[in-house]
Amino acid sequence: MRRSLFIAILTLLSSGKMFCQTDSALVRMRDFVKNISVFNRILPQEKVYLHLDNTGYFQGERIWFKAYAIRSDRNRLGSVSKVLYVELLNPFGEIEATQKVKLENGQGHGDFALDSLRTTGFYEIRAYTRYNTNFDSTGIFSRVIPIYRKPATDGDFSKQEIDEVYNVYRSASATDTLSAYKTRKFRKAQPLDVAFYPEGGHLVRGLTTKVAFSVNLADSTSLDSCTGTLCDISCTPICEVKTTREGRGTFVCTPGENPLCLKILYDGKENLYPLPDIEESGVAMTVRTDEEKVVRIHIHATPDLRQQRLGLTLINGGDVIKFENFRITASGHAISFRRDDIPRGVSQLTLFDSDGRIWAQRLFFIAPTSGDNSTIGVSTTLSDSTVAQTGEMTLTVESAPQTTISVAVRDAMTTTNDHRANAATWLLLSSDLKGFVRNAEYYFESDDAAHREAADLLCLVQGWTRYDWKMMSGNAPFVKKQPVEDQLYLDGRLVPRNDMNGAFWVSGKEKKRRKDVADVQLSVNLFSRTGEINKGKTQTDEQGYFAFAVPDIKGKWTTIMHSMKDEKDTPYLITIDRWFHPTPRSYDPDEKVLTAALLQSDVSVKYVTFSEKTTSALEESLKKGGKAESAGRAIVKAKRRYDWRNASRRDWQVTRKRAAKRSQFHFDMQAEADNYLDQGKEPPSFISWLLSKPIFHEEIYKNKRALGIVGGESQCAAYMRHASDIEDRDNLGVNDETDENNERIDYYEDAYISLEHNIYTYICPQSASDYVTVSNHDPIHAFIYPLIMHKVVKKGWRQTSFLGYNSPATFVQPNYSELPPEEDHRRTLYWNPDLTTDENGTATIGFIPTPGCRAVFISTEGIATDGRPIVKAE
Repeated sequence: MRRSLFIAILTLLSSGKMFCQTDSALVRMRDFVKNISVFNRILPQEKVYLHLDNTGYFQGERIWFKAYAIRSDRNRLGSVSKVLYVELLNPFGEIEATQKVKLENGQGHGDFALDSLRTTGFYEIRAYTRYNTNFDSTGIFSRVIPIYRKPATDGDFSKQEIDEVYNVYRSASATDTLSAYKTRKFRKAQPLDVAFYPEGGHLVRGLTTKVAFSVNLADSTSLDSCTGTLCDISCTPICEVKTTREGRGTFVCTPGENPLCLKILYDGKENLYPLPDIEESGVAMTVRTDEEKVVRIHIHATPDLRQQRLGLTLINGGDVIKFENFRITASGHAISFRRDDIPRGVSQLTLFDSDGRIWAQRLFFIAPTSGDNSTIGVSTTLSDSTVAQTGEMTLTVESAPQTTISVAVRDAMTTTNDHRANAATWLLLSSDLKGFVRNAEYYFESDDAAHREAADLLCLVQGWTRYDWKMMSGNAPFVKKQPVEDQLYLDGRLVPRNDMNGAFWVSGKEKKRRKDVADVQLSVNLFSRTGEINKGKTQTDEQGYFAFAVPDIKGKWTTIMHSMKDEKDTPYLITIDRWFHPTPRSYDPDEKVLTAALLQSDVSVKYVTFSEKTTSALEESLKKGGKAESAGRAIVKAKRRYDWRNASRRDWQVTRKRAAKRSQFHFDMQAEADNYLDQGKEPPSFISWLLSKPIFHEEIYKNKRALGIVGGESQCAAYMRHASDIEDRDNLGVNDETDENNERIDYYEDAYISLEHNIYTYICPQSASDYVTVSNHDPIHAFIYPLIMHKVVKKGWRQTSFLGYNSPATFVQPNYSELPPEEDHRRTLYWNPDLTTDENGTATIGFIPTPGCRAVFISTEGIATDGRPIVKAE
């Protein structure tokens, strides 16, 4: 009796202890879920989308764009930031142009003029806020666009020429070092690049797991049709596998004692590719998204994790949609969610324990359908396909009432590239995945089994946690490096110059002086080109940080800053926090594939009919416009050849214009110097700076090309020394007599760099005799030009520039009613970034097609105030 009572008491105590442990574990997991919700509310992420007017451009044209921004916590149009950075990057990864766009109600617009581009190729346009850079840059908006050579004959767009030789650089990261380049080349020398993606992230011994894999060629293009054999390390076959879409596929395996590998026969040779290491303890999570009504999740665990309480969160847009807690038994655990209860787009499943450890994690996608109200349709109608004699056509746009959308109409016959991604594909799919999503519109065509299977494979291979579970739940620190810009700011820090030089030992006096960065009086004066002046004063904090709130100014302003303490100029460097650009990314091979526009299948194509009377009237007006007496302008039939022998005209400004015209690279050396100064570093010499650029470093070292430095103060002269050995840096540079052309980069205003072999004879023909020795070494030429008026260089002072908001250009259509009109070779016929529908959801616009236009593409996009993408109605 006593023995039975004793056992009962022990059982009761142990069960109570287990209950307390279980209860505390559940409390901690619920706290994690609460932390995620609080994090998303206090630090919401921003998604940005750009609608462009065209799919490809020619030199001399203009890129028109409309920006939309939403915040994750509300999933509505609007953003915590008011300043949007839109950048155009060239094929080498250098920023060609930057605009600050003012966001109002989550919207803004702007444009980039392409008349100063020196290199054709595949450019990248990207958009982000300063606050965005606190998170992974994988999530910022980025799109690759082709920019072709300007037509030899105005209006002849039949030849679409790109300098392919310059596009190899974005195939790898633009920040690769030489050693990384060698490693990359060695890796790509392998016959195939095979990668494996176990579902949930792990291969666990004894647990059946689905594994996705991708097979790419050495140039990163996918191997669409590939078969192989899954085997163990002893080459014992287990099963046959094959790719199903875009060089990707899946197979199911149960890891045993031996490591696994995939054997692929390619180019007559068998190659073995090992799978990830097998773990002894863990969880296998299988997600089925192929059913029409539910999403099913099956979870199995190794014996040591059974009966342990685990949690599962389903996150969409940073919000926790579902939370489950359970124990895994020997037979596993099953969970199902109704598809209708899950928001459309990409969702994230995370399996975790009470210690905050993630055991499995993966993404899945639910496509929007016509009846789920997740998108808003927009339709367009040409009221009359025949162009009126005035040259104008009428277009009616129908969408939701009181909705602002952006509309682009372009000549279908001059459309150079087919691009079908839109606001819905970006916001609901691409922005939550890593890398370029090929044919993103395919996953929105239907919600049948085939499309669900393809979307699931996509999420397995390109899955990426935009919403970091550990950071949001409080299990990993979040460091907020950049603030929210609710207006323009000029902020930075005072830095002692000894910090810049990297002094190893600091004296006691110097340590004391460093503490004096607190309470320093700082003033700023901003000067515009039109004579406007903005002034401000502030005081640094204990660590030397400062910030000025700048009014809504536009364009670039000359900036002079002055620091004083105790009525004396301070010896500190004034640094500015403005170099938070994301690292340039590499291109997916499919982003550089030009696809012809399919006129017959695109529902937005409207065919245009010109009556004979209208056509003749337009052509006649253009003919009249070409006559000098009608236009009131003189026509220059031939240009007199420039006399380079005239010593009075041998001016460096003339060579500068020629260098600007023919060089492939242009660098604003003052901006480059500002980059170093803002980081608290002294600007380097020109050659040191040039060799820090991976492109030129690779050309000079790998290809053993010479470096020609051409000074631009009074005359042209080339000096060089051949790089005979890749590793021999001492033999690379300039002769002693060229020291005057190797000043610090802040001494120069512009640098034009060309990879063209004979460009020196074009830029400086008067010194062609000096070129003989240079040309023997296939030189890279750098044409450098000093500042005409040198900057303020004085203790406690700094002269720089500040970029305000952009001033968008106005899209202008020609007026054919006024004769004679200018020649009309527009490919974008109409652009309106802010077209608002009336209370009935209708808006009517008029546009003028060019005389040669026979069909038009109509692109209408937007984001409603409730965050739903606005896409064309099928």
